[in-house]
Amino acid sequence: MIAGANGGIGSHVAEVLVECGATTALSFRNNSARVEEVRTKAASAGTKCHVAQVDMTSIDAAARWAESVVNMYGKIDAAVNCCGSNGPFMLFADQDPSGWREMLDIELMSSVYLSKAVVHHMVERKQGRIISLGSDSGKVGNSGSSISAAARGGLQLVVAQQRVFHRSSGDDECLNKSGGPEKKKDDGDGPLGDYAARFSI
Repeated sequence: MIAGANGGIGSHVAEVLVECGATTALSFRNNSARVEEVRTKAASAGTKCHVAQVDMTSIDAAARWAESVVNMYGKIDAAVNCCGSNGPFMLFADQDPSGWREMLDIELMSSVYLSKAVVHHMVERKQGRIISLGSDSGKVGNSGSSISAAARGGLQLVVAQQRVFHRSSGDDECLNKSGGPEKKKDDGDGPLGDYAARFSI
C-alpha cells in the first residue's frame, strides 16, 4: 500500500516497486495523473496495481481502504505513507492559521490513520512494515515551515511509541531488529528521496 502515490516521491516509490514485480495498491487524493501512469506501467509489466481515491485525513477512509486491500490481495506486506503538503513556506508570524489544521492532518494524522488501519493485520500475521516519509525538519526545525516541522517531529514520536507498545505487549519476538524509528536516507539509488520513520513487525 502506498498512500499519496500521486506525489513526486510517492509515484517514484510506486514505480520502483512495480519494476521489482510487487503487487501494489495506490491511493491519491485529488490528482490521479501520476498514479494512472504507474498503473499503465504495471499493466505493461504484468503486475497487479489497484488505484483508489482516498482521503487519508479521514480515519474511516483509511480503514476502508486497508480493508479493501486485504479483501483484494489477502494480505498487506507493507504500508508506505507518502502524503505531504506544499507549504506555504514563510515566517511563522506571517502564516495564515487557517491552513494549519489541514497541514497537520496531511503530514501527521494521515500516517497515524494508515498505521492504525494496518497494524492489527500485520501483528496477526507477525509480519509487515509501516514506513512514513517525513523530513529532517522534524528533528532540526525549519524557519519557513514551523507547523510542518512540528508534524514531522510528532511523526517520529508516534513511530517510536508504536515500537515501544508492541514490545511491551508481548509482540517483541515479531519485531524486526532493523525496524524504526530510524533516520534513513538513500544514497540516491533507492526509491526513498527523503527521510523515513520505519516500524517493522
